[in-house]
Amino acid sequence: MRIPLVVAVVIGLASVCAEAADIVRGDVVRSAQFAAILCPTPPPTALYSGMLQFKNYLDSGDVVAFDSVGNLYSVGVGNLYSSNQLVLQSFDPSLTLIRSVPLPEAASGLAVDAAGFSYVVGVSGTVHVYSPGGMLQRSFALPNLPPASASAIPSPISIDVTPNGCTLVYIGADASVNRYDACALMPLPPIATDRHFDAIRALSDGGFAGATGDHILFYDASGRLVYQLLAPSGSPIGAMAFDVDPQYLWIANQSSLVRMRISDHAVAAQTDIRFPRAVAVFGEHRPDATTLPTQLPKRRAAGH
Repeated sequence: MRIPLVVAVVIGLASVCAEAADIVRGDVVRSAQFAAILCPTPPPTALYSGMLQFKNYLDSGDVVAFDSVGNLYSVGVGNLYSSNQLVLQSFDPSLTLIRSVPLPEAASGLAVDAAGFSYVVGVSGTVHVYSPGGMLQRSFALPNLPPASASAIPSPISIDVTPNGCTLVYIGADASVNRYDACALMPLPPIATDRHFDAIRALSDGGFAGATGDHILFYDASGRLVYQLLAPSGSPIGAMAFDVDPQYLWIANQSSLVRMRISDHAVAAQTDIRFPRAVAVFGEHRPDATTLPTQLPKRRAAGH
């Protein structure tokens, strides 16, 4: 008896899950959908190798981030709570659930620093900071966020934090980029005020990479544009992350997840997806502005 193609694909993926589950340095987790329609529908969060070999589906929330030792954090609905309580979950590199921490409100964003402190953005605009052990450390209001949605599903916020946990970079009202000093609890001067962004990623020195339209722009901490690249087709971009090799950037747009070299824009790996929500890389090595290519690509003349 011939097995239908869709069923065969699901069986094949299930066998891969059983053989390769552990997270190793360079692996990438993405929250999105496959371009192909599968039945039953797989979870939106999946684990791949650094060359996009499928490894496993993850029973986690669709907002994800890594710490420096390979623990994966996510925000989702916890199975242990009969009231469908929203929780902050953490998994070790073997994908074993470490803990589930109930959250005080629905969340729209998550960032995790190198030490494993989680910055959960609530729909009220409050950031709740949790220790690696799941203890609430502090809460503070994040300025210039879009108004809270009346929808039961919060609108996602693209947010990131520098490895030292001090600089939060996020997309706020009117698609503007915002920076906040989470150590001093004060806003940082605005930069790139003439641009509107779809997704953002922090550089190690307080600058950022921001996706706008079909381009990704790189700014240093003073707000100077230091580099830009043309993104793969499929704009807008939903999420980005740097690779273990800081010469590469992971880009998730409306049609694909791509590993691209920053210097010459060469694509090293690619797979089809839809509706991206998050991308996270274990061992992500963020460049600073001084290590980016020194020259901006030349613009084409009009009509050419």
